[in-house]
Amino acid sequence: MKKSYQNLDGFVPRQPNGGGYGQSFGGNGLTTSAESEGLAYAGADPTLNAQPLARDSGEGLTRASIDSKLSGIGDDDPHKRRRRRPISKKRLSKRVGLAILAILVLVLLFVGIRFLIASGNIFRGNVFGLLQAKELAMDDQGRTNVLLVGSTDDDPNHPGNRLTDTIMILSLDQNKKKAAMFSIPRDLWVDYGQACPAGFEGKLNEYFYCSDEGTDAEAEQRRLKRTQQFIGDLVGLELHYGVHVNSVVVRDSVDAVGGVEVDVQGSNGDPGVYDRQFDGACNYTCYKVKYDNGVHQLDGEHAMYLSMARGMGQGSYGLSRANFDREVNQQKIAKAVVKKAASVGTLADIGKVTSLIDALGNNLRTNFEMSEIQTLMNLGQAIPVDDIEQISLVDEESPVVTTGQVGSASIVRPVDGLEDFSGMREYISERLRAALSDETEAEKEEEAEPVVETPVLGVYNGSGATGVAGAAAEKLRQQGYEVAIVDNAPVGQYQAVELYDVTGKNPKSKAALETLYGVKARSSGAPVATNGVDFVVVLGQAR
Repeated sequence: MKKSYQNLDGFVPRQPNGGGYGQSFGGNGLTTSAESEGLAYAGADPTLNAQPLARDSGEGLTRASIDSKLSGIGDDDPHKRRRRRPISKKRLSKRVGLAILAILVLVLLFVGIRFLIASGNIFRGNVFGLLQAKELAMDDQGRTNVLLVGSTDDDPNHPGNRLTDTIMILSLDQNKKKAAMFSIPRDLWVDYGQACPAGFEGKLNEYFYCSDEGTDAEAEQRRLKRTQQFIGDLVGLELHYGVHVNSVVVRDSVDAVGGVEVDVQGSNGDPGVYDRQFDGACNYTCYKVKYDNGVHQLDGEHAMYLSMARGMGQGSYGLSRANFDREVNQQKIAKAVVKKAASVGTLADIGKVTSLIDALGNNLRTNFEMSEIQTLMNLGQAIPVDDIEQISLVDEESPVVTTGQVGSASIVRPVDGLEDFSGMREYISERLRAALSDETEAEKEEEAEPVVETPVLGVYNGSGATGVAGAAAEKLRQQGYEVAIVDNAPVGQYQAVELYDVTGKNPKSKAALETLYGVKARSSGAPVATNGVDFVVVLGQAR
């Protein structure tokens, strides 16, 4: 009987005689199994060809040897692995550039959104106005006049938080790229023309909220417009725009730009400025306002307190002029903030820019329009802050206001008399003309020579009060005018002052009278006979 060989999982061991599946046919005939062990079977893994199959003790294959070989099937040849192509410098630079561009776009988008939100709070109009560069409103002398009022209404616990303790006017010429600014005393005694908590007369700082006590955005706009008109009449200027800020804007804007440098100088030769009025906030363990004369780096908190200090604390010095000194410091701080905000270092710092936008957006309201923002920014770049002329109404050589008393109240009044603002108007007009003019010094001196104009005036009393026309006529004569007629006007309703230029032959006198009374002269419509006079002045209420 022929001996059979046992199969192992389908593999047939080589027969003893060298035949069977253990043989392989080569190109030269038959070869032995040992010679063919290095040849690859079709479809077999190459690793199986690298080593000969091991024989067991019975000339056959064991399961262990077969499993060992099968486990190598599918292994990658390390020499045949696909290598990653290195990134070229050109491709790397392109990727980095795109990443930086994406970051810049996101940053600009972030800043832009913050700016739009803040602009919507500050300015009037819609966002499309930002694409325009609308010219600012101007008076007949080419000037744009802006009223700025500051209050502490952000702090309901602050006494008098609805009073405007800061009142400034900025006058600028868009074409000449010049600007000047001055402060109006908050304690200036005025006639409100309406009933306010203080009565029909009182300090100027009460008028803003007295004009409209509403709490919505529309009421804020009405307050600004009415206060512009009221203060404009006092100073003899057309005020085109209004800005309302609270005290926190000083602190936040100064901190936003990283602090400011302010030249602090004590008044009347004092060695510095010292006021303990605000030190109760730290139980008098610190000094909110204490500086030697010189330039100081101020953070937001200290700049805010300096802008509020007026020598009310015990032992104070350097603030002997009280509100007048405070106004000087407020102007210095405002100019320092604008200068720092416009610097390259601030504009290149996204954190500072967004903080400044937030500070203004949260604490400032105005009636500028969106379409005027570009013009404002261009003017801000064109007019150096250090070139803005500062005008003082208490100039040592020629002050136009002084302190006084009304009852028990300490007030500020014109040197010409209580509620007589004619001299103050004339002073402001002359100083603004000099500050914003392109004239040479020689031309200014030539214009300062007396003008040969000898107008004849008629002064009429339309108020119903006794002696009004006579007092006005006497004052005009003291200023060099010829007053030919002093009489009562026909019974009727008249404005506070009505000025009529009858002949039109005295332009300089006309400008001087307009400044004196804070009104524009009319060329016709006088309620009285005009024979023999160049100007008619009708006084509609006691002055």
